[in-house]
Amino acid sequence: MVRITIQKEASRAVVAIDGRLASADLEALQHVRQTLTNSVVLDLDGMTGCAEDGVRLLRDWMRSGALLINAAPFLRMLLEPGNKQSSARET
Repeated sequence: MVRITIQKEASRAVVAIDGRLASADLEALQHVRQTLTNSVVLDLDGMTGCAEDGVRLLRDWMRSGALLINAAPFLRMLLEPGNKQSSARET
């Protein structure tokens, strides 16, 4: 189960993802992504796990300019630009 919270500020939107991001949650997250027009900050402090396709979606969002904050070290390693590693396991 995942909870996605959006806090809109003047020039950016902070998207907080809490819980385990499963494949079933990706449609909702993709919808959030499509509706935001400001700069985006991804706050993953409460994320406890992420499916492989979720890692791809978040990585693509970061390539489009989203800033990553408060991610666990392993998740940060998977998401930061330049990391081509992919795993079939959930983090």
